[in-house]
Amino acid sequence: MGVYGYKGFDTNLRCRNMQFEVGKTYETEGDPKTAKNGMHFCMEPFGVLKYYPKNQGNRYCIVEALGLLSTDDQLDTRASTNRLRIVKEITEDELFVIQKKYRDELDKKIRRGIDEFQTTTRK
Repeated sequence: MGVYGYKGFDTNLRCRNMQFEVGKTYETEGDPKTAKNGMHFCMEPFGVLKYYPKNQGNRYCIVEALGLLSTDDQLDTRASTNRLRIVKEITEDELFVIQKKYRDELDKKIRRGIDEFQTTTRK
């Protein structure tokens, strides 16, 4: 099992001159390095909008990184892999729903972390 994320494409399901198809798995040569080598995707749903803006005919998919993984060293959720499966195409509306669920879960984790920290420091 790999790492799931989100990838944007142009209207023809192309990214950087590479044609993709839902349900297929793709591989690239060499070790992945975010922004340099490999197939890129975002771990946060809205991350794709930075590269493939909404309302411009772009398409979005849920993807699974099955190979080596490289993450961005900045505060971005970009990642790169040398083996990527295109799981499912989603609409812009679905992307918004998924983002809300993602943020709600993240908020819960942050709240739990703050609560645990406060409990630990009070002892």
